[in-house]
Amino acid sequence: MYYHKWDVDMIGVYDGSYDEIPGRSSVFINNQDVLQLYIRIISQAPSNFPQKKKYVTCFANSFSQWGYEDIRASEEERIEHLLNFLEGQLVVFRPEMKDTHLNAKEVRLIKSNDSYEDGEFLYPIPIYSERNLKVTFTQFMSHLHERKTIGEVSGLSKEKDDCPSYLIWKDLDDKLTVVGQFTQFAYSHGGFSYISEEGMRVTDFEDNWLDKSYQHPKYMGDLLFMPRDVDVEIEHVLNTKDVYIHESPATEMAATVERVLDRDTEADLSHEYEFLEHLQMVTMNSYLSYSKKDLINFHTAMKSSTMVILAGMSGTGKSKLFQSYVKSLNLPHSHYEMIPVRPDWTDDHDLIGYVDTINMVYRPGHSGLIDILLLAEQNPDEPFFICFDEMNLAKVEHYFAQFLSILEMDLHARSLQLYHTDLANRLYNSNNYPPAINIGNNVMFVGTVNIDETTHHFSDKVLDRANVIELNVQPFVDLKQLEEKREPIKKKELISFFEHYETFRNTTPTIELEDSEMELLWDIHLSLRMLGKKFGIGPRIVNQIDKYIKNIPNQVGVSRLEALDLQIVQRILTKIRGTEEQLVHFIGTYRNGVVENSALIDCINQFNNDETHFEMTRIVIKEKAKELAINGYTL
Repeated sequence: MYYHKWDVDMIGVYDGSYDEIPGRSSVFINNQDVLQLYIRIISQAPSNFPQKKKYVTCFANSFSQWGYEDIRASEEERIEHLLNFLEGQLVVFRPEMKDTHLNAKEVRLIKSNDSYEDGEFLYPIPIYSERNLKVTFTQFMSHLHERKTIGEVSGLSKEKDDCPSYLIWKDLDDKLTVVGQFTQFAYSHGGFSYISEEGMRVTDFEDNWLDKSYQHPKYMGDLLFMPRDVDVEIEHVLNTKDVYIHESPATEMAATVERVLDRDTEADLSHEYEFLEHLQMVTMNSYLSYSKKDLINFHTAMKSSTMVILAGMSGTGKSKLFQSYVKSLNLPHSHYEMIPVRPDWTDDHDLIGYVDTINMVYRPGHSGLIDILLLAEQNPDEPFFICFDEMNLAKVEHYFAQFLSILEMDLHARSLQLYHTDLANRLYNSNNYPPAINIGNNVMFVGTVNIDETTHHFSDKVLDRANVIELNVQPFVDLKQLEEKREPIKKKELISFFEHYETFRNTTPTIELEDSEMELLWDIHLSLRMLGKKFGIGPRIVNQIDKYIKNIPNQVGVSRLEALDLQIVQRILTKIRGTEEQLVHFIGTYRNGVVENSALIDCINQFNNDETHFEMTRIVIKEKAKELAINGYTL
């Protein structure tokens, strides 16, 4: 018999809406003469909870400790008496599954708020109290920065995919403060630790938020259940308003700003323009046909993010583009590596190697990855490029696991662990291969992927960290014209552009997106949130879009609006996948070659009502709407 119990608090309500078993009443007297009813779940479930389950079974005798007493009467009177008792009550419970039966255990009752409405949905947010932790707010924030465990939270899911985007601090005067945004958390015996990618943001918790929320320390642990509209409002405040940003030590940021201010702007622009012209000529001389905008898009993505994925059908020249790029930079062979991915890779030992305990040596993987990473660590001012060819032949989340975690960390914390530090003094070659390698922003990763039945689809964890570019296939007639366009490489074009690469990059830490652009992204985020909790645009994506747009080279024929269009496609729409039932209101309905009733098109039209703008976004929307209409889903 299958059995599982979740030590997670959830909330439900009896509303008579049970429809999972045709003909079954939502409340009835069972064979044991006990009133049995179905409670509709109205709070976020753990990620390992059966997602299709909308109801849990509850028994009336579970309410006896809350003052309920069954009566000796007819079936109709007993049911009416129970429903009168439950009027205005929400049911807090911990779910238990026996075989396929889902039951409510450890049942508690709380009054619904005056603002409660049918269809309300709640999210659990942890509360950390100064009274319980016995630390000051400054000490608490310091522990968060250092990613230390900060205590238990009863009733909160420990699944790694259930990280709350923010938490709440309660001081000795019961004043509440919101701290966010968090992208990951982990659980150990000391409690939870949290990871914030862009620096923690802090704002006061408003009274009207508390009025709409649910919390009872005696019955629900240190959890505050937040309705959807309050949750969205808090994220909006953390994302867009003037809130206090609690930064980690600022020395690295100050150094970054100083490097940016020291750039010789005119010389940098000239070098970058020459490089792009040279890149186009190198591709033509190699009989490769790319649009100039694709080359600019790839270059901008490379210098503004640490990972770029080139996607598309086989034969579109994805690997060749990477090779042309490093060739155009006149990069030394030691500064780039092409790593063919094997379908039998199941963990990162194939990449980073392992400790040979028989001979007491560290044996790096045969890919050459470790050697180039060590060289990059020794030369932090020079760029290094690593391409994983046919990246999705194996599951990226398995063999690339460490790197996916590293790519979201602050630069000072980006360290690849090769083996445990305790082994360093025992390995014969530890001088050549230390226990860990620091990975700076001078290391850039590229992945080429084919989308067909032989490959694995990317998870959101991968897509969150990458610009995904689908190369456009150029008209075949262009291939005949390449011979006419080819030119010999001039000596001045043999300049070592890689020496200027850092000056091509705009690394200013402040967000420079315009207010109207932020409002567009927020409108898209709100439309996505209506699809469910897992949909939306996180702060990480907003920051990455900002980095991309301010890294578009000047005077190269790509406007700011075109850059925003590309980023919506490459950063947001790559993650939109699911069933027609889920997505039809967001994507729209495909009918007679036209997309109708699309929330996303409404968002971009409100930003710019010229139908010739957001060309790429409109094309992808149409493709996805057509897939929904034909297949009933889109990938």
